[in-house]
Amino acid sequence: MLETEPRFFKKNFKELCDLLMNIFRMPDLEGGVRRMATEILVDYAEKSPALFRKRKESLESTIEMIFYHMVEISDEITEEWKRPVEGYNEDMEDDEDFETTRFGMGAIDRLIYVIGEEEMLPILSSTIEKLLQNNDWRYKYTAVMALSQIGEYIEDVEKISSVLAMIMSFLRHENPMMRYAACHAIGQISDDMQPRFQEKYGNDVFPELVGLLQNDPVPRVVSHSAAALTNFLEGMKFEQIAGQFELMVNLLLHHAFNGISLLQESALSAISSAVEIAKDKFEPFLHKTLEILFSFYTTEKYKSKEYKQLKGQSIETMTIIASSVGA
Repeated sequence: MLETEPRFFKKNFKELCDLLMNIFRMPDLEGGVRRMATEILVDYAEKSPALFRKRKESLESTIEMIFYHMVEISDEITEEWKRPVEGYNEDMEDDEDFETTRFGMGAIDRLIYVIGEEEMLPILSSTIEKLLQNNDWRYKYTAVMALSQIGEYIEDVEKISSVLAMIMSFLRHENPMMRYAACHAIGQISDDMQPRFQEKYGNDVFPELVGLLQNDPVPRVVSHSAAALTNFLEGMKFEQIAGQFELMVNLLLHHAFNGISLLQESALSAISSAVEIAKDKFEPFLHKTLEILFSFYTTEKYKSKEYKQLKGQSIETMTIIASSVGA
């Protein structure tokens, strides 16, 4: 009905919102029904953003519902999460917790896009502040994952300095999912705000990401730090990373050769980004890199289907090396 004729509900906007929120708050309700109630409100906001701008309480309740979904994840961090099986690919993840987080982040993004950052960011900031004060790590995790969505909508890079400081403080958190979330936020903001973000904060962020490559004991987190580096390096100049370039490349090559497949793929993506900004300065690492890349085609282990994605990534890395380093 909303899809076909959203104006039909205009006179009964408050009643519809109250109905959906009351359903959402019913005890012992299965998650799928709560998701549907939330999705209807987000859809309605996309069809009639002016109504939600006028009725801030409905917008605040919708955001509250979105965050509720994101917080409702398992508080157990399994060994399987820390070290996914070979061939695992986050893009094809169907785990309920992962899907819940992705739904929430997507919903926040949709609301900022249609309602506007002027209305949305103050409400988000207030909600995120409350989440960060909660002792349950899942609330903090949700807050950081939500913050990853804001970079696209902020023009002034100075405005995220306090947000970035808070995100970076979680890069050394004892909980691996908090470190993962911080890497995710930095990677997303790096992509959305490049090159302004890298110009302003590159000297602070780069050593921290390299530090995770070097010291973090959890393969899933190391993989995500390499993924964050991939986005981050795209907005950097070689001069900014020259001092730690050798260390970074050697760490990435180590993980590309020794890591689980998820980490190997992320390491190759980061190497590709490093090659693009280093160009012929990458030449000292050329032989070792190609040796590792070719080993994926000559070693018996990599003939199984779990390594298809890795082989595809290795071809892309070879191609980027060829075009960047030259003849």
